[in-house]
Amino acid sequence: MQPSSTATGSGPGVVAHIQGGLGNQLFCYAAARALALRNGVPIRINTRDGFRREKYGRDCLLRHLCIEAPEAGWWAGFRGPLGRWRRSWARRWNRARPLEQRSLLQEPADQSFDPAIRDLAVRGPVYLVGYWQHEEYFADAAATLREEFRVRSPEVARAAGEVAAIDPGSDAVSLHCRSYGEVTNLKDGIRLGAEYYAKALDAIAERVPGAQVFCFSDDPAWAQDLLESAARPGAKGGALPVTFISTPAEDATRATLIDFTLMSRCKHHVVANSSFSWWTAWLGEQGDSVVVAPATGLLADGARFPERWIKVEA
Repeated sequence: MQPSSTATGSGPGVVAHIQGGLGNQLFCYAAARALALRNGVPIRINTRDGFRREKYGRDCLLRHLCIEAPEAGWWAGFRGPLGRWRRSWARRWNRARPLEQRSLLQEPADQSFDPAIRDLAVRGPVYLVGYWQHEEYFADAAATLREEFRVRSPEVARAAGEVAAIDPGSDAVSLHCRSYGEVTNLKDGIRLGAEYYAKALDAIAERVPGAQVFCFSDDPAWAQDLLESAARPGAKGGALPVTFISTPAEDATRATLIDFTLMSRCKHHVVANSSFSWWTAWLGEQGDSVVVAPATGLLADGARFPERWIKVEA
């Protein structure tokens, strides 16, 4: 008896290749999840191969969220000892095939938005490789993603409440300062400086006079010095109260999930050049939220920040 298409993953469906830090993992999943929903087909995820040679030692964190997608099988998921070779071969083979006949879809090399991929009719197993950092790939699945991107553990929610009391209905502002201390040869403009945060806080103060700012950072001491440098005499933003959040870091995964929970609870956001704070802003956004993002840099290139967000020069 031949194995079923469900067992082998040979029937129509979408497989997401998960890679990067938590923010990029969410982009990888979101595009695939939305494509699967549009086509009424199942989604599976490959949470292993993207981390075999992870230079920063990161792990897949999606299982800590309310995501029920099963792990992809070895064939449809391009897994196993030959998985990397099969993906390389599939990329070359698929270049000559019509889009709807490809078994592997690679994000455009310039990471631009491709509406043909968003609108693809899925007829067989499709494996998505890329970061897909454009809201257009998954905007129509927002309600589903907001439910699935909640942290699963009640203990993390309790711990988050102990770190900071943030009311989603208040004018709480999440301000993210990413130092990129772990990155060597960092490109210019990626680590945002005092000028950006001064302008961003001014933009918040003009629109949200009663704002309470909560600063989150991978280096709290550096962030405090940075914001002190950003305080300009007479500037509206400099008068806003700032609480520096210091999450216990003994368990890196737990600390990441606590920050993710707290930042997502905020109504307003100042985003760094970071997919992590991109997502916490997107998840915490309400109808009258104010979200400030850099006009240039890592995620600003190619319009990866939504048009409705306020852009300020770094």
